[in-house]
Amino acid sequence: MPLLRARLPSSFSTCRDSIESALLLCDAQHDEHNNNDESIDAIFLGGNHIGDKGVARIIDGLEDYIHYRKLYLCDNRISKYGVNLISQSLKHNTTLIELSLAGNSIGDTGASLLAASLQENNTLEILNLESNGIGCEGTKSIVDALLHNTQLRCLVLSENPIGDDGAKAILRCLRNTSSLHNLLHISNHTIVSIILKKPHIKSGKILRDIKSYLRVNRLASNIPQLAARRKLLLCVREDPTILTKCFVTIRERDPDIGLAMMPRVLWLLASQLDLGTLN
Repeated sequence: MPLLRARLPSSFSTCRDSIESALLLCDAQHDEHNNNDESIDAIFLGGNHIGDKGVARIIDGLEDYIHYRKLYLCDNRISKYGVNLISQSLKHNTTLIELSLAGNSIGDTGASLLAASLQENNTLEILNLESNGIGCEGTKSIVDALLHNTQLRCLVLSENPIGDDGAKAILRCLRNTSSLHNLLHISNHTIVSIILKKPHIKSGKILRDIKSYLRVNRLASNIPQLAARRKLLLCVREDPTILTKCFVTIRERDPDIGLAMMPRVLWLLASQLDLGTLN
């Protein structure tokens, strides 16, 4: 697949022609490969400091000209306003599989805007948000969206001050134990990589637990039921009382379901002596 690289002038106010030329180049390359059913695979516009106004022009132009699969907008001084435009585009985009916004300044608000689009987008597989000033709240918004997204497989949050609370939110997304009845089916079983270099996390155990649940996803991402069972094992190892807690809650909510689940719960409790039997 072809790759388009564009280096724009240092002052964006004088580079409108450069952007339009780049988009025309995309269109020409798309026509050249049309007979082979190919399209522009990647567009690299990193390090141009285009800002939010540049994002507006680029998003409009790309939607008019080409069907692209990878878009790199790293180090472009993009804020929450530019991300809002990107988020709106993502909601109806059906071709983009990789987006890099590393080295910008979208903050928690921008992360929340992207989270809204992740709940509707079903093609994006890789999202790089490294070094964007995203804290705990922005992280929570993103991982909450991942409970409704089954396509994203890699998320980069390195060098963001997400803190222990942000990391705990990621862990909850991977091992949601709010309902034993659905065997963790509302956890995210498809994401296989979350990169967290320099995340301002004090607890090493949280990072180790995140790695453990991601490992389950890598092994069983194509079989959600298997992933759910293995995650349940991990949860029970950490807190054996979780079974009885969830069972009591479910029984109070719906006695019939509680009665039907009793054999399963008893079996799981008995298996504490030999957890390997559930693998």
